[in-house]
Amino acid sequence: MKKILAKRIRDLLLAVVFSLCIAGSAFGLDVTIVVDDVTTVTPTPMPDGTTVTMWGYGVNGGAITSPGAPIEVQAGDGILNILLVNNLDVPTSIMIPGLTMDNADRQPVWDDGTTGARGASLTKRVRSLVMETAPNTSATYNFTVTPGTYLYQSGTDPSVQVQMGLYGAVYQDFDAGQAYADTGTVPVTSLQYDDAAVFLLSEIDPTLHAVVTAGTYGTAAYPSTIEYDPKYFLYNGDATSATGTLSGMTAGNDVLVRILNAGLETRTLVLPNLYMNVLAQDGNLQPFVKQKYSVNVQAGKTVDIIVSLPVTFTGNALQLFDSRNMVSLGVGGAAGRTSAIPIPPPAAAVVAGAGGGGGGGCFISTLNFQE
Repeated sequence: MKKILAKRIRDLLLAVVFSLCIAGSAFGLDVTIVVDDVTTVTPTPMPDGTTVTMWGYGVNGGAITSPGAPIEVQAGDGILNILLVNNLDVPTSIMIPGLTMDNADRQPVWDDGTTGARGASLTKRVRSLVMETAPNTSATYNFTVTPGTYLYQSGTDPSVQVQMGLYGAVYQDFDAGQAYADTGTVPVTSLQYDDAAVFLLSEIDPTLHAVVTAGTYGTAAYPSTIEYDPKYFLYNGDATSATGTLSGMTAGNDVLVRILNAGLETRTLVLPNLYMNVLAQDGNLQPFVKQKYSVNVQAGKTVDIIVSLPVTFTGNALQLFDSRNMVSLGVGGAAGRTSAIPIPPPAAAVVAGAGGGGGGGCFISTLNFQE
């Protein structure tokens, strides 16, 4: 009897331990994100001297910034749990297009405050695409993660809250130095890289920011974002830079560039004298690698490209151009997106044996690489 009881206790303990191991592997990465006004004291200055109030995210105790700090989910970790702390005076939320959320988190919120199915009323409008977090409260959002590059952003009134600065990059590799899993259609060597960079595009319409800050958005004076007209174009959160230099690049390296567009304008990006190997869009690996000289990045889209630097590469800057000529007011005499005056780019680095043809547009930024 004692042996039977001991065996049952042992089996029970083993089952508990096994369950804990399984549950432990599903806990995943825990991230705390605080939502607040980036500029509680002093609004952010733009290149032409205009000041703009931004909202932003503070990740795991970091400063409130826009964009929020990039979140890297380690390879093999299948769960991302985000504790959202809302210090704004309006409801907000967080979503990651392309990643699956828990069913409870995916419930839309209507303009009358109800959740779930719309029901019989055909006049209700969606206020939030996912569960909201009320002002001065917190809530947890759970995501199932697969390798790729994604935007994390507000799912509440996104045409306003994302524009106010609530966005950031989240990404995961399949393995160290390999962006995606081998599917058999793309050579593994085309999925591997030596260096990586996050390049996040966004915009600012100062009028929209002003009316949201003043509390007059949604009134007769400014009822909606239909008059959206951005004047400043940000590259990794910087609206002031039109040129730059990256030091320390290594000739012969393959560089993974994670491009994200949190703005509402389509951007057309060009790397002079170099081709871009397009691997994936919106976290979905393409069935084959497409080599392109320019890449369109639509609103809310992410694109993963790999740039192969020739062994003969010289110079210390990888220059990225926007052929649609979108430059912030006050940068190099530019007049915003309506300007027909491109900023002359610096001389391109000499790359032997790597054609790519011509190209136009204005220089917008240089990439900041991370090992």
